[in-house]
Formats: sequence, C-alpha cells, structure tokens
Amino acid sequence: MNLARDRLELFESRAIPLHQLVGDLKSVQDSLSEPPPRWLGDFDRLCFTLEEVNALRLDGSSESGEHEELVKNTVRDLKQLIDQVR
Repeated sequence: MNLARDRLELFESRAIPLHQLVGDLKSVQDSLSEPPPRWLGDFDRLCFTLEEVNALRLDGSSESGEHEELVKNTVRDLKQLIDQVR
C-alpha cells in the first residue's frame, strides 16, 4: 500500500498526471491479495471516480480544472482508506 500512497502524493505534487495515477492505482489493486470486501469496494469506488474524470478530460468533455475539487477530495479519501490498512 506504500506504493499507492506514494503515487497519490506524486500526483498531488503534480509530478505525475491523472491518467498515470489511474493506471498505477489499477496495478496496485490488481496486486492486492484478498483485501477485505468492504475496503476493496471503497477503493474501487474511489478509483472509478478518478477514472471517470480522466475519461472526461481525454474525450474533451471537461476542462482539466473543471473537476479539481472532486479529484482533490477523492485523492484525500484514498489516502485515508490506504492508511487504514498500513
């Protein structure tokens, strides 16, 4: 889970773009061995939010800053969720 938290912090510092964060979180999720179902559901839901914002940006339906607050809150929630299992 340290990798996921590190990637979130890199995103917050603008060292990696949203599309890379989404891919990195998916890789982390795929590598998890039997996380609690509720925790995994919360992780999935939060990652899906980032995926949706990324898709809107890629297809031009959204400006890069349009969902900034949603992304910021989602990243915060992911970090809190990750801290529960560290």
